[in-house]
Amino acid sequence: MHLEKCISRILTIEHLTKGIQMNKNNDNITGIDFWTAQENPGNAYFLFTIQDGAYSGGGTSCYFWYDSEEQLLNSIKSHMDFWNWGNGFDDAAVALAKIIDAYDSPNSLDNKLLSELSDYSHRNAGVHLWAWGTFTNLCSGDDSFCVETRSEFRDWCENTGQVAHTSDSGEEVSMDNPSASIDEIELDLFKEYLSQTPT
Repeated sequence: MHLEKCISRILTIEHLTKGIQMNKNNDNITGIDFWTAQENPGNAYFLFTIQDGAYSGGGTSCYFWYDSEEQLLNSIKSHMDFWNWGNGFDDAAVALAKIIDAYDSPNSLDNKLLSELSDYSHRNAGVHLWAWGTFTNLCSGDDSFCVETRSEFRDWCENTGQVAHTSDSGEEVSMDNPSASIDEIELDLFKEYLSQTPT
């Protein structure tokens, strides 16, 4: 009897684990809505958007967070009803999917693809798809957006009295270069900073 209960528990755990994995795989296929995508700063991939002031009452910027490139792109195809589209979201979803699917590697975050998607979304909803990439790149990449983000983070730390550069042992991270890579002791505060969108 004891053995049967153990086997039953193991099978239940296996079933639940498979269910969680299936849900995760389904999220990659269908994407996640943009409200949910704001909730996990520091996930593997990000999309940064800026909405024109005329549409949002002064201009709004926001990070969205995803587990994979596939999930990010499928979210654009399926869930960009977050904004008001000139011709309605159904037309926008079809147009955005066509732009993405026209690429040889439709599951990779290419800057030319980002530019085409941004041109369409800006023209039809007043939203610039400004940047995308990995959280790792945001922490240490040398492209201009990532460098500027780290500099703005350290300005925010200075302006708000946040201490991001002192470890438990009192060791300091050099602030001579505000765009330097995010140190491990800064990670939690960096995620807090990134979570403060929309701004």
